[in-house]
Amino acid sequence: MTRIDVLQDDRGLATCFRGANLEQSWIDHYTKFHQIATLDDFVYMIQASDWEKSLADHIDQVSALKGNRIALARFKSAYEAGHQALKHAAQAAPKSEDLDEALPDTTIQQMNVDWRKRYTLSFDSVLEPSEQLRSRVYREFRKQSMTVVDMKKVKSVLTISQPRTSDSIALPGGLQLQLEKEVSVSLRSVTEYYFALRVLAHAWAWAGNFLVSPSAQGDKILFMDLSSALHYCDRALKDTMEYGHGSLLWLQRNDLLTRGKMATYIRRGQPGQWALDNALRDTHLEWRSPAIQPLVETIETGASKRPAEPDPPCGTKAADQGRFLQDRQPNQRRPEDLQALERWTRVQGGQMYQPPLL
Repeated sequence: MTRIDVLQDDRGLATCFRGANLEQSWIDHYTKFHQIATLDDFVYMIQASDWEKSLADHIDQVSALKGNRIALARFKSAYEAGHQALKHAAQAAPKSEDLDEALPDTTIQQMNVDWRKRYTLSFDSVLEPSEQLRSRVYREFRKQSMTVVDMKKVKSVLTISQPRTSDSIALPGGLQLQLEKEVSVSLRSVTEYYFALRVLAHAWAWAGNFLVSPSAQGDKILFMDLSSALHYCDRALKDTMEYGHGSLLWLQRNDLLTRGKMATYIRRGQPGQWALDNALRDTHLEWRSPAIQPLVETIETGASKRPAEPDPPCGTKAADQGRFLQDRQPNQRRPEDLQALERWTRVQGGQMYQPPLL
């Protein structure tokens, strides 16, 4: 008998019947006649004190199954497995439960079947969430909780498949201790952060592909749909380029703030897509606030300043004469001295003196 996951929509009823090797026609006749929808319906409608006789009476009530001893034997097997699954689920979960532990194969298969029925989509290995990420998000969504995962820990199937680097430490006695380094995601640009968001969004949609009734009217909606998850990624990239000036720190700050508020709303009982919408509404101003860029401006003045020219080399006749005339008092300068001083001043300013044509 395969492991039954009671966190599924039908509480594992389909897995229980499939593990007991029941034919689909028997399942259809039995569930339609007794109006069974979940594993709880199948198990608790049978009298526990004398469950074998009670189950046989329920089988005989279905005309298509009356007298079928093979069907009765397999339904008994399904009942025992379902009863044990509900009994274990009612016990307190251990505190050391690892959220990243891989889900049972039957749960993953059933989730993949539900995904293909609803979306008929498949993603490249770069955007396909890893098994650890999907398991974590699945367990959290089923328990109406959420944690703000560090984007460096959001890994795709391609990232997980990369070879890991290891270090070896020599120990006394010829022993060696091998330490494997965890594969981390590199987030050095807005594009890499966007692709990490896409991987997380696909994990949200895959794990949130189940119906819930958030309102009193009983209307059922998906816990998290693919359109809402992808809309958040695309909007985050658009706002980063339009308002954040392509700043990675700006995108990271607003993303952590948004997902933090989303986790708060989910813990309050809201579905994932409603929680994401409310979180985006609360952080609207943050996503519209421009990023602060360092101001690198050149101070401009009204009058342009001419770059300083180097003085003529000392020891030349023109330089020595110019400095001598410049140091002489104005009342001691002769007319020919003024002409020579003007010529030297223009040479200092970068202009060549041209004597007037006679």
